[in-house]
Amino acid sequence: MNSKSFLFPIIGIGILFSGCVEKGEMRCILPATTVSSNSPIISNDPIILNTPKIEGATYHWTGPNGFESNVQNPIISNSTVDMSGEYKLVTSIGICKTEELATEVTVIKNVTTCAVNNHEMTFVNAPFGKQTFIPHYTDGHGTPENVYNLNTANLDLNLNVFFKGNDIPKTGNYTIVNSSTALSANTVHVDFNWNSILYYHAISGDVSVSFSNGKFVVTFCDVPFANVKSNNNQKEFTASAKFTEY
Repeated sequence: MNSKSFLFPIIGIGILFSGCVEKGEMRCILPATTVSSNSPIISNDPIILNTPKIEGATYHWTGPNGFESNVQNPIISNSTVDMSGEYKLVTSIGICKTEELATEVTVIKNVTTCAVNNHEMTFVNAPFGKQTFIPHYTDGHGTPENVYNLNTANLDLNLNVFFKGNDIPKTGNYTIVNSSTALSANTVHVDFNWNSILYYHAISGDVSVSFSNGKFVVTFCDVPFANVKSNNNQKEFTASAKFTEY
């Protein structure tokens, strides 16, 4: 008698449980996380995707051009403009998943693609030869004239790139205008002096600014320079340079 009365509750619980399973798929949502990137970037620089580590989790990134990765923080080398777009992530532990998150990546076409080494300036038809800058001479700062100066130097040469405003410039390409033309948001002045005796300014060309590990990188290629004392901006030589914030 006792054993019969004991069986009925077990059978009843079994029926109830099976009814719950049949009504829908079990879901498990992990706590919300975040995703980010180093966007915007200049083409050829790496795309770096980031998300916080979740112990025991697996990661599934997807993106433009069929991109997929199971790495927590993927790095995509040699970026191109067509890699711009939305990169999405789902993080999972077993059947538990986060909601799909996305970060927008913008890759700006790099217009300065010459083969110049970092912290160097090279010249064509100039008496200076190749110049190597001293990294800890490289910095950036606002000035009272409401321009931002990215500067590098060695014991002989001091190179300056000036941007409008007192804030550090954003990633992108900037057009060089001569020193007598007022700066705008997308233009720069470039000049250098040799031993504080000879002064030159760039006449035209482009400068690219990008960031690596939070440090600015400045590049220009085959830019014509004139002597500051020249009233007609006559080109005397061309120069290329690249330098990174110390």
